[in-house]
Amino acid sequence: MSKLWVIKYEKESIDVVEDAHVYLILMMKGLVEGKPVDSRTYTVLNGKSLTKESLFPLMATGNWFDGRVILDNVSPAGVDHVLRLRGSVVVNMPQA
Repeated sequence: MSKLWVIKYEKESIDVVEDAHVYLILMMKGLVEGKPVDSRTYTVLNGKSLTKESLFPLMATGNWFDGRVILDNVSPAGVDHVLRLRGSVVVNMPQA
């Protein structure tokens, strides 16, 4: 499912959140606004690098649970109904 979303986003020229740094910034923004991200879902943090050929393809994930940010790895079969792949748009900011 994750790989299909990566392909869909690529066709739309949209990148995906692919690492913990970007995810944690997104989570900090949500906390400042009082709206933590992923309180009922998991964001896949390695969607581009997953392969069917892997013996046991663990997914890196992030979510909000019990008042804290959780970065973890999970089996795709265990959380498939609450997975999401977040689109990411890169913005170049001019140097001041």
